[in-house]
Amino acid sequence: MTADFAAHHPQAGLLLPVIAVTLGGALGAINGLLVAYGRISPLIATLGTMSLYRGVTYIYAHGQEVTASRLPHWVLAFVDLRIAGVPALVLLSAIVVGMTAFFLRHLPLGRRIYAVGSNATASLFCGLRTERVVLFAYILCGVMCGFAGLLYAARVGTVTVVLASGWELSSLAAAVLGGISVAGGSGSVIGAALGAILLSMIDNGLVLLHIPEFWRIFVQGCAIVLAIAADGAVARQVRLALRAQRIARMP
Repeated sequence: MTADFAAHHPQAGLLLPVIAVTLGGALGAINGLLVAYGRISPLIATLGTMSLYRGVTYIYAHGQEVTASRLPHWVLAFVDLRIAGVPALVLLSAIVVGMTAFFLRHLPLGRRIYAVGSNATASLFCGLRTERVVLFAYILCGVMCGFAGLLYAARVGTVTVVLASGWELSSLAAAVLGGISVAGGSGSVIGAALGAILLSMIDNGLVLLHIPEFWRIFVQGCAIVLAIAADGAVARQVRLALRAQRIARMP
């Protein structure tokens, strides 16, 4: 939708990022309302809305695409911009990752997100308004997705309704490889970013080795399974260690 708006309003300028993050935040808020207040499983809610949003996109696009020639020149020029030899997209991504990591680690609301992700029931008894925290987390996720979508659209140039389809598995693999616990409550944005870089390196290596596409998907699946298994093993060891400490302290 943002790309279509840019094609019809080439002088929009900085209004484009505002539109992208606003749309992303609104869609994220719908997910958050379903999970936090509707008590729907996060997996079911997000998979359902993913299909719904894609359907709306198909209806909106009417099978059309936004080609690079229709996008404003400055959008495409930004992709090729380099600062001290480093692509602007890389610097911008690093800034966003750093700001988000600082927010989650050092600000009260960020710590509450970790607390609710670790144990929502305990957080509720501690006085945290868990519904609001979950809703904010989904809105923040939507904002990030909207911004990332705008950058990716500028990078590829031609925007279609199937752009980035199938990235759900890649994003999950990147998060898990980066040390994000599937049970919630642990991990970091920096770890997820490093996981994405590692996954990109693996994909690039497979392409350079002329490995068929289905093997790339196979490798992603193996990486997810192994990372989740390792996460579960570490979690069990932590629980056993804490239990042993409690038993040792008993009179």
